[in-house]
Amino acid sequence: CVCARARVSYGCMMRTRAHTRTCRCASSCYPFFSAPPLSCIVTACKSCPAGRFNSVEEGSTLLICLACPAGTYNELSGSAASSACAPCGPGRAGRTVGATNSSFCYSCPAGQYQDQARKAVCLACGRGTYNEQAAQATSNACTPCPKGRFSGADGAATQTLCNACPPGQWGNESGALSSADCHDCPPGRFGNSSGARGAG
Repeated sequence: CVCARARVSYGCMMRTRAHTRTCRCASSCYPFFSAPPLSCIVTACKSCPAGRFNSVEEGSTLLICLACPAGTYNELSGSAASSACAPCGPGRAGRTVGATNSSFCYSCPAGQYQDQARKAVCLACGRGTYNEQAAQATSNACTPCPKGRFSGADGAATQTLCNACPPGQWGNESGALSSADCHDCPPGRFGNSSGARGAG
């Protein structure tokens, strides 16, 4: 990064002068101010650090180097475009803004999934389903609770979180959402075990 050419800057607030001579930094860089008493004068241009990029010229501070958004990361310094921010892929997500490497992308835990790239968070499996595997990239990974069981909560990570219909009741539908989906045994019959799948 070098000073491309001199220009007059009216944006300096660090000194009382109305304006000073400064230099124009190319994209992917930001100005480096000299030490006081010349702290309004740009003496060099520095590369935007990893996790950031700058696609415009004449930046005034390091803030002109924009942080890669959550769900992405950038391992290289001196990046001049947002395309330098690599995505966290499906099955993963990244909460950190300005992430500098792929370790900031985390695998979706059991009970969750993410079917798109560049996302900050994973999505929970819906009610009536569960998912026991991490890093899942499709909602198809969310398996319906089996017959005789139900789940009213999002993000169930094991089949055991699908509650069993109590003794004396049964369920004949997979993916049930509540105990209201459990049916009483018909007259003349009884059930002494939980999770029954049929009345017969």
